[in-house]
Amino acid sequence: MWRADELELIASPPVSKGALVLGGPGLPDAWWEALHSSLDAPAVQRTPRIATPDTVTITQEEVTQTLREVFPSVADTQIEQLAPAHADLTWANVMAPEFCIIDWEDWGMAPRGLDGATL
Repeated sequence: MWRADELELIASPPVSKGALVLGGPGLPDAWWEALHSSLDAPAVQRTPRIATPDTVTITQEEVTQTLREVFPSVADTQIEQLAPAHADLTWANVMAPEFCIIDWEDWGMAPRGLDGATL
């Protein structure tokens, strides 16, 4: 198997240098619309690839363990639906003022809503 990565220079900086944004980023409505459509676009795709955030393949066991660490009282951790996801979507991977999402090497099928929940 061969792998090729395509690179492009992105002139805009990340919205945040870390995963969190502690204050309002002051971005225009068009930027937020681009983010929303970019989060919706992968949902119509399908791939056999499973997401690998931080090189860890998403499994039911991994989801259950993570949820129980954060929310010990949650009983039902069953993944009901998988959808394509970026799987490493943080504010450090979203550029502004020109909208762009970078760092796609972990993408694949993941629990529906993962990107929105982690962003």
